[in-house]
Amino acid sequence: MTSQPAARTAAPSPTTVGSASASQPADDRPVALITGGSGDIGAAAIERLLLDGYRIAATYHRNADRAAALQRRLDPNGDRLTFYRLDLVPRNVREAAARTDGGAADDQDDDVEAVVAAAVSRFGRLDALVHCAAIIDTTPLWQATAAQIDTVLHAGITAPLLLVRAAASLTTQPSLVSEDPPHETRRGSLRSVVVVTSVAERFIGPDSAAYHASKAALAAITRYLACHLAPGIRVNAVAPGAIDSGPNAADPHWPRRMLSARIPAARPGTPADVADAIAYLVSPHAAYVTGHTLYVDGGLSASLTPPPARARSATADERNASR
Repeated sequence: MTSQPAARTAAPSPTTVGSASASQPADDRPVALITGGSGDIGAAAIERLLLDGYRIAATYHRNADRAAALQRRLDPNGDRLTFYRLDLVPRNVREAAARTDGGAADDQDDDVEAVVAAAVSRFGRLDALVHCAAIIDTTPLWQATAAQIDTVLHAGITAPLLLVRAAASLTTQPSLVSEDPPHETRRGSLRSVVVVTSVAERFIGPDSAAYHASKAALAAITRYLACHLAPGIRVNAVAPGAIDSGPNAADPHWPRRMLSARIPAARPGTPADVADAIAYLVSPHAAYVTGHTLYVDGGLSASLTPPPARARSATADERNASR
């Protein structure tokens, strides 16, 4: 989001891509808010939920060009898809993390609430929240600054909490000011939340300590929210494994052959694989599923060693490649 004024006034209207300035006539089609919509998994989720009949409000941060390209390709008239700019970590938080005085008050509440309110105003309802946005970080702990650690944790923990709180508060009756169950819901209100975590919530890989910690916390947040928002709102997580997308897809050194031998499904995953899982969890077919983390990793987390036949084949390939 653009920076806020010093005074704590009403949040400004979000920056948009596409024609999203006015409320539309009543429409019974469901609506999803998808963060990280310009990323590979977010974009795949947009495409899949559009196919399922959803209208989509999506967010992006830096990649305005890709957001605009998705808008042109998927919905050039802006009838079913619109983008809003949202920074998961406001500038003042980035700056405050490096200071000892605590810095200015956090203004992200206003940014998040403004985007959620804009989506509800644009489409008249909000049925699903899908949180795909994250900061990928591989900085070794002994090289990371306090600001880097705080930034990753803010994006991975604080931001989804604020998003869910804003979405649930705006679309449920009564508001979440009271935690006394049950949380009654009205027609067109939020029904499902899906957050994208990672197998890094349980298994250690090349990512930073802060990234692993944020994903583990997000899994705990999923269970907490599933209990506190029940019965009206289901909350689940999707944990992708090795996904052939983004920098990986363009990197000739990314170990596809090794991963294919290691993964029981014999291939890395794709953004579409993750999007299919998201679509299931937001759908009525998952009406009795809440507080669950669905691993989308081709069986990687279930296997300590590669299947024997593929392990022998991979070893032979490595020997031949070294000759």
